[in-house]
Amino acid sequence: MKLLNLKRLIGATVATAISASLLAVASPQIASAADDTGNSASTVAIGEPATVTADQLPPRDDPQAVVAYLAELSALRSTGVTGAAANICINSVSLEAVSLGTIVHVYKKSSASEVICNRVAQSVYDNEYKPLVASQYEGNKYRDQLVCHIGFAWGKTPWNLDSWRPDVGYPATVAASCNP
Repeated sequence: MKLLNLKRLIGATVATAISASLLAVASPQIASAADDTGNSASTVAIGEPATVTADQLPPRDDPQAVVAYLAELSALRSTGVTGAAANICINSVSLEAVSLGTIVHVYKKSSASEVICNRVAQSVYDNEYKPLVASQYEGNKYRDQLVCHIGFAWGKTPWNLDSWRPDVGYPATVAASCNP
């Protein structure tokens, strides 16, 4: 079982809320433990994948931000730019075959705004990620890993989406540091 220090990852208040929702989602065992700095923190043991329900989906995009994002994306693409160059948040993707499966390495644009990309993360998945990959690298588990990385691992490069990760729903993906 994979244990995660939620308090360290996303803060005590959010960790408590996610821990509570995970009880209903994946029936994890919640315990208290000390992190590597000696602070007490909640840990969650992630169990078997559960059926995805509406409350497990990533947060909805901000509607106003989506309108602005889509307008900017459309304007950029109307100039004739194609592929990843026509994106706002994702610069490129590459695939790496490893013994467990395939890793989709997602590189963000250096000019991408964390605030904007985070507010439209679902739209980034639909409009930037999906056109750059084969359909076998699409689906809930890839979306959840990507949206989690945009929201919680902005400073990491690249964002690695692993084909062997189970589809456990968004809260469990976040609880597992984007790698359930």
